Amino acid sequence: MYSFEAFSTFTLMRPVFITFLLLSVMLFIVVVLPIQRKWLTSFTISSVSIVSIVACAQMLYIEGIIVDELNLGGDIVSTFMFLAITLLSLLNPIIYFVRQGKRGGKSA
Repeated sequence: MYSFEAFSTFTLMRPVFITFLLLSVMLFIVVVLPIQRKWLTSFTISSVSIVSIVACAQMLYIEGIIVDELNLGGDIVSTFMFLAITLLSLLNPIIYFVRQGKRGGKSA
């Protein structure tokens, strides 16, 4: 299923991108839901977002090097997944801080 011999594209890192995408989507859902959670802090949201962006950027860069060395075609799906992960990872802290600001304003 995931190989580079069948279609001459390198898709071996796609499962890792899917895992990070699912993590980003789950974090987005948790941030958007109005339920208050103890473990959901600004440090948690920011840390997971930064780690996701950095790890996926490194994987995309390494994938480009591997594709170049093996004379294969790149995986455009991985690129789009990286862009989706980056978008969600940037939106998660923004939404969290906006929601926290609205909560703080109401109680004061």
